Amino acid sequence: MVYRVAMVPFCDGKLTRWEGVPFPANMVSTTSELGNTSQRYGDPELAKANEGFALAALGLNGQRRFIPIKPIRHRRGEEGDWVKIAVAEKDVPSGSSVECDGLIFWGTTFSGVRSADCPPVAITESTGMLRALLHAGRNELELGVVREGVRAFGHSFQLKNDKIWTAVGPGIKRCCYRDSEKPSRVIDLDAEILTQLLEAGVPEDHIVISSHCTSCSRTIKYPSHRRSDELGQEVEPEARFTTFLY
Repeated sequence: MVYRVAMVPFCDGKLTRWEGVPFPANMVSTTSELGNTSQRYGDPELAKANEGFALAALGLNGQRRFIPIKPIRHRRGEEGDWVKIAVAEKDVPSGSSVECDGLIFWGTTFSGVRSADCPPVAITESTGMLRALLHAGRNELELGVVREGVRAFGHSFQLKNDKIWTAVGPGIKRCCYRDSEKPSRVIDLDAEILTQLLEAGVPEDHIVISSHCTSCSRTIKYPSHRRSDELGQEVEPEARFTTFLY
């Protein structure tokens, strides 16, 4: 059975986390209540402060090595393109981002990925000490990012895939995602993520999927690129939220 549940708000609704689900690591996402966390949009100093607030609330500021992911910008259908799953090498200083589609790390090192509709996918094992975080947008999924992420994670730590646990964070759902070139075509990122996890050998009862749609969720609001496009920048400025895995 795949667990499809909502992440639970805390810290005055500025953060959400899993509760009561079988996922051994800690996965937390910021919300619109906290504000934009990407320095590419709006006030860079405010974005930095917002992310710093989240790290402080989680007790992670300055105490552990933080290696954020800088997602690669793939072009759909580009010949010869592939996903890059990186490893957080020991010589990478805290705060330095790694340009990749997924990052493997362990111990006291933690990571984060900023997104605005693309679901973050977390991978771990029974102790929660070995971890990987993926940016699973449409382009990355077409290149098999989840399948490759699970394979690389298992290979790095000599783990069989049935010992792997996964969690899919907030992202745009099929209710709000249509192909811009073929509006009648519904795009279901969760379904593709689930397909790749099962093909990689992850057991169904080791998979947790957030029920929150970043575009239309009413109970908890996350920044959404699609909603910003539809409402306009004056109504809904472009922004990003961060998902941390530790």
